[in-house]
Amino acid sequence: MPRQTTVLRSRSALALSSLLRRPNPGRTRAERDLLPWSSREQLTSGGGLVGVGVRRSVLGHDGVELSVSVAGVGSPVLMVHGLGHDHTDFSAVASELVDLGHRVVCLDLRGHGLSTVGTSGFTLANLGLDLCSVVETLNLEGCVIVGSDVGGLSALMLAVDHGQVTREYVRGLVLIGSLSGSPRWLRTMASHHSTRHVVRAAVQGAVAARAAVAGVGADPRALMSLTSILANHDISDQLSTVGVEVRVVWGSRDRLCRSASEELLAALPAAVGIVVDGAGHQLHRSHPAAVVGAVTAVAPSAG
Repeated sequence: MPRQTTVLRSRSALALSSLLRRPNPGRTRAERDLLPWSSREQLTSGGGLVGVGVRRSVLGHDGVELSVSVAGVGSPVLMVHGLGHDHTDFSAVASELVDLGHRVVCLDLRGHGLSTVGTSGFTLANLGLDLCSVVETLNLEGCVIVGSDVGGLSALMLAVDHGQVTREYVRGLVLIGSLSGSPRWLRTMASHHSTRHVVRAAVQGAVAARAAVAGVGADPRALMSLTSILANHDISDQLSTVGVEVRVVWGSRDRLCRSASEELLAALPAAVGIVVDGAGHQLHRSHPAAVVGAVTAVAPSAG
C-alpha cells in the first residue's frame, strides 16, 4: 500500500510563514540582540539570503577542516546544503529557526565554501564521517539534521554507518529532495561519454556563477567526484536500520529528485512524506516555512 503523504498548498505555506515571523515572546530583548542570525541581520546578495553567524572550524577524521556557522540558543538543528552550494543555502530557514528558539549550525560540506578537501577526498563513507565529526565536536545532542540532496544523503550515511552516534545525538532527519539511490537521468548522463563533458562544463559554470554572487563556492573536483558518487550509489537496502524519526520533503515540481524522494520514502520504515505543492528542487529557498514546519514537528521550538 502506498505511503500516505501530506501535501502543503501554497496558501497554507504563506499563512505558516506569516505566523513564524512573529517575535518569540519567551525571549528577552537582550537574548535576541545576541542572535547573529536574526531576521534584521540578514544580508541580501544576488537575490539570495546570506546568513551571518559565528564561524568556526571542526577537524574531521582525515584532517579535513569543516567550516560551520553557528547561531542562536536552544534545541540544535544541523543544516547540510546540497551539491555545489554552501552554508548560506539555508539562510532563510535558519533565520526562522533561530527566532523560534533553536541553535542552528550550518555546515560547508568538504570541498565547498570554506571547508577543505581532506586527505581521503570524496567518498560515500566520508559524507557520514564528516557529520559524525560535527555532531560530536559541537555536542549537538538531540539535534535534527536537515539535508538537501547530497546533504540528505550525508544524513542517511550517518544514520546507516554510525548507528551509535545517531542514537546518542540525533533526534530526527528532515530530508529535502534527497535520494538513497541514483536517479535514472543521472545514471544515463554519467554512462555516456558524449554527455560527461557537458556535465563537467555545467558544474564548473554553476560553481563560478555562485562564487561570483556569494563570494564562496565549491572546488570543481568536489562537484565532479560527488556527481560520480550520486550516479553510482544505492543504499536503499540499508535504510531499514535507520532508527530515528524522518520527514521526507519534496516539491511537486522537483524535476531532479521527485521520483527519488518517493522511492526514499518507500524505503524508510516509519518516515512521513511531505509534498510541497508548486515547489521545485530548492524548496527550502522558495518555501522556507514548509521546512521550518517539518523541523518543529520533530523538535518543537522553545517558544
